[in-house]
Amino acid sequence: MVKISMSQLSEGEQAEVKELWKQYEDWEEGSVRLGSSARGGKQKQRQPGGATSAAARAEHRRLGQEARKKAARERIVLAAKHFPPDNPERERFIEGYITWLNQVLISTQPYTLNPSEVVVERMRAKQKAGGQNVNKTSSAIRVKHSPTNIFVRNEETPDQARNEAVARGLLEERISNHLNDWQEYLGKGKSPEADLVRELFKPQEPQPQPKI
Repeated sequence: MVKISMSQLSEGEQAEVKELWKQYEDWEEGSVRLGSSARGGKQKQRQPGGATSAAARAEHRRLGQEARKKAARERIVLAAKHFPPDNPERERFIEGYITWLNQVLISTQPYTLNPSEVVVERMRAKQKAGGQNVNKTSSAIRVKHSPTNIFVRNEETPDQARNEAVARGLLEERISNHLNDWQEYLGKGKSPEADLVRELFKPQEPQPQPKI
Protein backbone atom coordinates (compact mmCIF):
# COMPACT_ATOMS: atom_id res chain seq x y z
CA MET A 1 0.00 0.00 0.00
CA VAL A 2 1.35 3.42 -0.96
CA LYS A 3 1.01 5.98 1.82
CA ILE A 4 0.31 9.61 0.84
CA SER A 5 0.75 12.48 3.29
CA MET A 6 -1.61 15.48 3.42
CA SER A 7 1.20 17.74 2.19
CA GLN A 8 1.19 15.86 -1.14
CA LEU A 9 -2.46 16.75 -1.78
CA SER A 10 -3.83 19.94 -3.30
CA GLU A 11 -5.80 22.35 -1.12
CA GLY A 12 -9.07 21.11 -2.61
CA GLU A 13 -8.15 17.47 -1.98
CA GLN A 14 -7.08 18.28 1.58
CA ALA A 15 -10.42 19.98 2.23
CA GLU A 16 -12.29 16.98 0.82
CA VAL A 17 -10.32 14.56 3.02
CA LYS A 18 -10.97 16.68 6.10
CA GLU A 19 -14.67 16.81 5.31
CA LEU A 20 -14.87 13.03 4.85
CA TRP A 21 -12.95 12.50 8.12
CA LYS A 22 -15.33 14.85 9.93
CA GLN A 23 -18.32 12.94 8.58
CA TYR A 24 -16.76 9.68 9.75
CA GLU A 25 -16.16 11.10 13.24
CA ASP A 26 -19.77 12.29 13.37
CA TRP A 27 -20.96 8.85 12.32
CA GLU A 28 -18.70 7.12 14.85
CA GLU A 29 -19.80 9.41 17.65
CA GLY A 30 -23.41 8.76 16.74
CA SER A 31 -22.81 5.01 16.89
CA VAL A 32 -21.19 5.28 20.34
CA ARG A 33 -24.05 7.43 21.57
CA LEU A 34 -26.62 4.92 20.36
CA GLY A 35 -24.71 2.13 22.10
CA SER A 36 -24.60 4.09 25.36
CA SER A 37 -28.31 4.79 25.08
CA ALA A 38 -29.05 1.10 24.70
CA ARG A 39 -27.06 0.39 27.90
CA GLY A 40 -28.75 3.20 29.79
CA GLY A 41 -25.69 5.48 29.70
CA LYS A 42 -25.70 9.25 29.45
CA GLN A 43 -26.07 10.82 26.00
CA LYS A 44 -23.80 13.63 24.83
CA GLN A 45 -25.18 16.71 23.16
CA ARG A 46 -23.96 16.88 19.56
CA GLN A 47 -24.82 18.71 16.38
CA PRO A 48 -26.38 16.85 13.45
CA GLY A 49 -23.84 15.16 11.20
CA GLY A 50 -24.73 17.42 8.25
CA ALA A 51 -24.08 20.68 10.09
CA THR A 52 -20.58 21.06 8.68
CA SER A 53 -21.72 20.38 5.12
CA ALA A 54 -24.62 22.82 5.48
CA ALA A 55 -22.26 25.53 6.72
CA ALA A 56 -19.90 24.88 3.80
CA ARG A 57 -22.76 25.13 1.31
CA ALA A 58 -23.95 28.38 2.91
CA GLU A 59 -20.43 29.83 2.71
CA HIS A 60 -20.16 28.72 -0.93
CA ARG A 61 -23.44 30.48 -1.75
CA ARG A 62 -22.28 33.64 0.05
CA LEU A 63 -19.02 33.75 -1.86
CA GLY A 64 -20.87 33.16 -5.13
CA GLN A 65 -23.24 36.02 -4.39
CA GLU A 66 -20.35 38.34 -3.58
CA ALA A 67 -18.57 37.41 -6.81
CA ARG A 68 -21.71 38.03 -8.90
CA LYS A 69 -22.30 41.36 -7.14
CA LYS A 70 -18.73 42.47 -7.82
CA ALA A 71 -18.96 41.48 -11.50
CA ALA A 72 -22.28 43.34 -11.84
CA ARG A 73 -20.75 46.47 -10.31
CA GLU A 74 -17.87 46.37 -12.78
CA ARG A 75 -20.27 46.10 -15.72
CA ILE A 76 -22.35 49.01 -14.37
CA VAL A 77 -19.26 51.19 -14.12
CA LEU A 78 -18.30 50.29 -17.70
CA ALA A 79 -21.63 51.72 -18.89
CA ALA A 80 -20.29 55.19 -18.05
CA LYS A 81 -18.12 55.05 -21.18
CA HIS A 82 -21.27 56.09 -23.08
CA PHE A 83 -21.86 59.14 -20.87
CA PRO A 84 -20.90 62.69 -21.90
CA PRO A 85 -17.30 63.28 -20.85
CA ASP A 86 -17.49 66.80 -19.42
CA ASN A 87 -19.48 68.74 -16.83
CA PRO A 88 -22.04 70.28 -16.68
CA GLU A 89 -23.45 68.19 -19.53
CA ARG A 90 -22.38 65.00 -17.76
CA GLU A 91 -24.11 66.05 -14.53
CA ARG A 92 -27.37 66.81 -16.36
CA PHE A 93 -27.16 63.47 -18.12
CA ILE A 94 -26.63 61.58 -14.86
CA GLU A 95 -29.63 63.36 -13.30
CA GLY A 96 -31.82 62.11 -16.14
CA TYR A 97 -30.25 58.64 -15.92
CA ILE A 98 -31.04 58.41 -12.18
CA THR A 99 -34.69 59.40 -12.78
CA TRP A 100 -35.08 56.79 -15.53
CA LEU A 101 -33.29 54.08 -13.55
CA ASN A 102 -35.42 54.50 -10.43
CA GLN A 103 -38.64 54.45 -12.45
CA VAL A 104 -37.68 51.23 -14.22
CA LEU A 105 -36.24 49.36 -11.23
CA ILE A 106 -39.31 49.87 -9.03
CA SER A 107 -41.63 48.71 -11.81
CA THR A 108 -43.08 45.22 -11.46
CA GLN A 109 -43.45 44.84 -15.24
CA PRO A 110 -40.79 43.24 -17.47
CA TYR A 111 -38.70 45.86 -19.24
CA THR A 112 -39.61 46.82 -22.79
CA LEU A 113 -37.89 49.46 -24.88
CA ASN A 114 -39.80 52.75 -24.87
CA PRO A 115 -39.93 54.04 -28.47
CA SER A 116 -39.89 57.64 -27.24
CA GLU A 117 -36.46 57.01 -25.67
CA VAL A 118 -34.90 55.71 -28.90
CA VAL A 119 -33.00 57.88 -31.38
CA VAL A 120 -32.55 56.39 -34.86
CA GLU A 121 -29.81 57.47 -37.24
CA ARG A 122 -29.65 56.29 -40.83
CA MET A 123 -26.36 56.27 -42.70
CA ARG A 124 -24.43 54.60 -45.44
CA ALA A 125 -22.90 51.24 -44.66
CA LYS A 126 -19.18 51.04 -44.15
CA GLN A 127 -16.87 49.72 -46.83
CA LYS A 128 -15.64 46.17 -47.00
CA ALA A 129 -11.97 45.33 -47.06
CA GLY A 130 -10.47 46.58 -50.32
CA GLY A 131 -12.79 49.58 -50.52
CA GLN A 132 -15.87 47.75 -51.83
CA ASN A 133 -19.16 49.20 -50.55
CA VAL A 134 -21.53 46.84 -48.78
CA ASN A 135 -24.38 48.52 -50.67
CA LYS A 136 -25.08 51.82 -52.39
CA THR A 137 -28.03 52.91 -50.24
CA SER A 138 -28.20 54.35 -46.72
CA SER A 139 -29.18 51.03 -45.14
CA ALA A 140 -26.99 51.20 -42.02
CA ILE A 141 -28.88 51.90 -38.81
CA ARG A 142 -27.70 53.23 -35.45
CA VAL A 143 -30.25 53.13 -32.62
CA LYS A 144 -29.43 54.84 -29.31
CA HIS A 145 -31.18 54.72 -25.94
CA SER A 146 -31.33 58.33 -24.74
CA PRO A 147 -31.33 57.76 -20.93
CA THR A 148 -28.18 55.57 -21.05
CA ASN A 149 -26.53 56.50 -24.36
CA ILE A 150 -26.15 52.78 -25.05
CA PHE A 151 -26.42 52.17 -28.79
CA VAL A 152 -26.41 49.45 -31.45
CA ARG A 153 -25.35 49.80 -35.07
CA ASN A 154 -26.51 47.32 -37.69
CA GLU A 155 -25.77 47.10 -41.41
CA GLU A 156 -26.10 43.38 -42.00
CA THR A 157 -28.53 43.56 -44.91
CA PRO A 158 -29.51 46.04 -47.68
CA ASP A 159 -32.97 46.18 -46.07
CA GLN A 160 -33.03 49.25 -43.83
CA ALA A 161 -36.27 48.29 -42.05
CA ARG A 162 -34.92 44.83 -41.24
CA ASN A 163 -31.66 46.28 -39.96
CA GLU A 164 -33.57 48.66 -37.71
CA ALA A 165 -35.78 45.91 -36.29
CA VAL A 166 -32.75 43.77 -35.44
CA ALA A 167 -30.92 46.76 -33.92
CA ARG A 168 -33.91 47.62 -31.72
CA GLY A 169 -34.09 44.05 -30.47
CA LEU A 170 -30.38 44.02 -29.62
CA LEU A 171 -30.68 47.40 -27.90
CA GLU A 172 -33.56 46.20 -25.74
CA GLU A 173 -31.48 43.16 -24.77
CA ARG A 174 -28.52 45.34 -23.77
CA ILE A 175 -30.68 47.65 -21.67
CA SER A 176 -32.28 44.63 -19.97
CA ASN A 177 -28.83 43.25 -19.16
CA HIS A 178 -27.85 46.63 -17.72
CA LEU A 179 -30.91 46.63 -15.48
CA ASN A 180 -30.22 43.04 -14.42
CA ASP A 181 -26.76 44.15 -13.31
CA TRP A 182 -28.31 46.82 -11.10
CA GLN A 183 -30.71 44.26 -9.61
CA GLU A 184 -27.82 41.88 -8.95
CA TYR A 185 -25.85 44.68 -7.29
CA LEU A 186 -28.68 46.16 -5.19
CA GLY A 187 -31.18 43.33 -4.86
CA LYS A 188 -34.49 43.01 -6.70
CA GLY A 189 -37.09 45.71 -6.06
CA LYS A 190 -34.50 48.22 -4.82
CA SER A 191 -33.41 51.47 -6.44
CA PRO A 192 -30.07 53.22 -5.88
CA GLU A 193 -29.50 56.46 -4.03
CA ALA A 194 -28.39 59.32 -6.26
CA ASP A 195 -25.08 59.62 -4.38
CA LEU A 196 -24.30 55.95 -5.06
CA VAL A 197 -24.87 56.41 -8.80
CA ARG A 198 -22.66 59.50 -8.88
CA GLU A 199 -19.94 57.67 -6.98
CA LEU A 200 -19.99 54.72 -9.38
CA PHE A 201 -19.90 56.99 -12.43
CA LYS A 202 -17.33 59.41 -11.07
CA PRO A 203 -14.73 60.08 -13.79
CA GLN A 204 -11.61 58.06 -13.17
CA GLU A 205 -8.43 60.05 -12.81
CA PRO A 206 -5.70 58.90 -15.20
CA GLN A 207 -3.11 56.73 -13.56
CA PRO A 208 0.49 58.03 -13.72
CA GLN A 209 2.61 56.09 -16.18
CA PRO A 210 5.63 54.37 -14.67
CA LYS A 211 8.94 55.89 -15.63
CA ILE A 212 11.18 53.73 -17.74
